[in-house]
Amino acid sequence: MVAWRPAASPSRSRGTVLITALALGTVKSPSQTPISSMPPALQAFTAINPLRYAIDMSVRVYLEGVGVGRLMPDLWPLALIAVGSLTGAAWVFERRLV
Repeated sequence: MVAWRPAASPSRSRGTVLITALALGTVKSPSQTPISSMPPALQAFTAINPLRYAIDMSVRVYLEGVGVGRLMPDLWPLALIAVGSLTGAAWVFERRLV
C-alpha cells in the first residue's frame, strides 16, 4: 500500500516562495515599473539596485545615442556597488578559508 503524501512538500513550498520573491523583485525593478511611479520609499530603495542604473544607461545609449561622458552619473553608483560587493565577497571568502 502506498502512503499518502501531501501535495506541497517543504522543498516545493520553498521553491514557490523563491519564485514568488523573484517575480516580485522583477515586477518592482525599473525594467517593468518606472521609478517615478513608485512610492517614495521604494524609489529610495532602488538606489541600491544595480539594475536601475544598467537599464537607464542602456535606454539612453540605444534610444538617445548618448556617449560615455553623459553616462557618468550612472557609472559611479555601479562602481560603488561593485566595490562594496566585491569587498564583502572577498571578506566572506577569506573568513571561510580560515
